[in-house]
Amino acid sequence: MKALLKKTMGLLMATLVAFGVIAGTTQVFAADDIPNAKAFTVTKKVAGSSEEMPVGEYDTFMECVNNMDINDATSLYTVYVNKDTVIPATEGMHLRSNNKIRLTSGKGGPYELTRKGPKELMGVGEGAEITVDNITLDGAHESECLSALTGGKITIGKGAIIQNFSDVEIFDGPALYVNGGTLTIEDEAVIRNNTSHNQGGVIQSRQGSTLNIKGGLFENNSSTTSGGGAIASFGQLTITGGTFKGNKVPDKKVGGAIWIGETNPATIENARFEENEASTGGAIYSSQELTIKNTTFSKNQAKWGGAIFSVKKLTISKSKFDANSAIAAGGALYLNKDNGGADISESQFTNNVATSGGAIYTYKEDNNDPTKDTEAYKNISTDEKTLFKGNRAISGKYTAPENYADYTQLLFSGDSDAAQASNFRKSLLNNNDINYKNPYLYVNFVDGDKIHATRKVEKGKAIDTDALTNESMPKKPTKAGYTFKEWNTKEDGKGTEFTGASVVNGDMTVYAIYTKDPVPNPDPTPNPPTPTPELKPNPQTPAPQPQPKKHIGMISKTGESASFAGLLTAIGFSIAGLAILRKKKMMEENK
Repeated sequence: MKALLKKTMGLLMATLVAFGVIAGTTQVFAADDIPNAKAFTVTKKVAGSSEEMPVGEYDTFMECVNNMDINDATSLYTVYVNKDTVIPATEGMHLRSNNKIRLTSGKGGPYELTRKGPKELMGVGEGAEITVDNITLDGAHESECLSALTGGKITIGKGAIIQNFSDVEIFDGPALYVNGGTLTIEDEAVIRNNTSHNQGGVIQSRQGSTLNIKGGLFENNSSTTSGGGAIASFGQLTITGGTFKGNKVPDKKVGGAIWIGETNPATIENARFEENEASTGGAIYSSQELTIKNTTFSKNQAKWGGAIFSVKKLTISKSKFDANSAIAAGGALYLNKDNGGADISESQFTNNVATSGGAIYTYKEDNNDPTKDTEAYKNISTDEKTLFKGNRAISGKYTAPENYADYTQLLFSGDSDAAQASNFRKSLLNNNDINYKNPYLYVNFVDGDKIHATRKVEKGKAIDTDALTNESMPKKPTKAGYTFKEWNTKEDGKGTEFTGASVVNGDMTVYAIYTKDPVPNPDPTPNPPTPTPELKPNPQTPAPQPQPKKHIGMISKTGESASFAGLLTAIGFSIAGLAILRKKKMMEENK
């Protein structure tokens, strides 16, 4: 009896340990080291409680769901997958209401749960929700994953991988199908390598549905016959994070990563779109208003709209478009004819390429010079903090129209190509940035570091012989110390001379070439010989003549003798005068 009781207690203890009741654990799973452990373990957490209670261990996913109380809408049922498991094609499936379910890996995971056959793993309806985390769900390229019908909710959480699912002909939608329900993708989820013959390679969200993408990686998903390589959204779409890479649709289809339908506006921020492909809208095709913020588009490809093809109003801020390409038009953006406009601020458009409109193509164009359509290009607004650099139109860069200054809403940063000194008309209407093809060609005549003149000419014609009679060769420039030689196609003068008879087949720049004037060589300063002074005669001193006896009273008053005598006489008179004055003064003092 004691032995039987001991054995019974031992089995009970083993069972409690296996279910995690002992040792204070709140998780329940089958231990890896227990032989013949079941594939699934199910627990139940009552609302308001943190403790998981065991429901049972099962060999099939079908049994797991069957053992949940369909009338219990408040408890959380957790299905632990205890090892890599395959659900065979022969196993049925459930569409569940009222229950809250979590599907995750047990101890030693993450594990892989593979669904075989033309079925889906599970569907949830009114009052039901399922959360998937820390597990890989694999569709073996023949099954669908999950569906959320009216009132149902699906959450793909951290550590969940959804891969290799396809659509099933007898069911609606691709791997994840939402019709009136809600689907949320959390950060660190991975959704990859899924395909579909329907709209949306991995997710299709119908009208009345809600799709919230908070993060995660969408990689290498595709629709083989329709649009939306990763997502086709016809309900409410909000993206606040995530990366979309390498998703694609076939030729003549739209939205390499996302197709946004006509019903609801969409918002995308803090996301990244890279290397997605479509015929129209390499990353996104939007049939409704779309707001994009702090999002990067890189290396996406399409025929029209390398990154985005927009049918309705497009608002972009603090976003980057780099190295996107379009075979036809709009390397980064294509604004359709019914587009409500594009408002762009604090963003960057760099190295985008298309045949026409290297960065942006708008249907509202006017290729006259000057433009005549008052509505042309007015559907685009860019601010002074938006950079346009390195964009290229294969069909060529064109000179902006004469009235380019009228487009005051087309602004750009100082680092933009259009802002550089080499552009005598600083405008985004140059085909590299925004599609504009001037019907005329322009020749820029550059003198040193300045544009000397610009002349308009008909393509394939010469300035002197085309129909533009008001255009002629410019006046020759001047340069101190030099003589103008010619206009040349090379700045160093080693190109071809350009004249009024030169045929022009594209916009071009020619340069003033000078020859240096010779330095004048004046006659040398004369160096006259030192003159020889003339010899002056040296008259002989005449012999003295005998003089009569001198008589003082008879001294001649001429010459030096006369002057000396006069001086003596003047001195005498002065002395006499002073004596008289002195005597007179003494007499007055004695009175």
